[in-house]
Amino acid sequence: MDGNSPEDINELITYIQQKLHEFKTDLTEFYTDDPINWIKWIAVYAVLILAYIWWIPRYNKISYRFSWERKRDIAISRNHVIQSTLVDSFRSGKDSNKMWHAKYLYVIDGEERIHRCMFNFPSVPSRTATLYYVDNPKKIFCYGEYHWEIPKGFVLVFLMFVPWYLAMVTILVLGIPLPK
Repeated sequence: MDGNSPEDINELITYIQQKLHEFKTDLTEFYTDDPINWIKWIAVYAVLILAYIWWIPRYNKISYRFSWERKRDIAISRNHVIQSTLVDSFRSGKDSNKMWHAKYLYVIDGEERIHRCMFNFPSVPSRTATLYYVDNPKKIFCYGEYHWEIPKGFVLVFLMFVPWYLAMVTILVLGIPLPK
């Protein structure tokens, strides 16, 4: 058999027809065979797609409002930028989870202070660092250092699924019977 014989082509056509029939059966099982129900499901998918189109720019704005980049931009606009020099650094942790610990010396209002920060490996502390603060010079930060952002992550993960929440509400409002 070379794959071009009439028997092979007939087998292929039969196989495709079986798969199409299985697909149609699966669709009618999930969405039922009621055309009104199909229109409701199309409305749900339209809500989901349009919600993503509407939500993505808003999600990016919300994410930016939570970000360290925004805090850095605010500090720069207020001219709350300080240059510092590396005093000490050391590495800790196991091979898979190494962290660099660094101490930076900076001067603010004529007073020398130390800022301690951590960097995820393979990032290493540089000899000089730019430090920022928004309102309080005691709450200083380095943009490149490691920041623990688990609470921010929980909020953003919840917000990431807003279009799905809207789609679920649409299912409930339209009274669509859910598949078993």
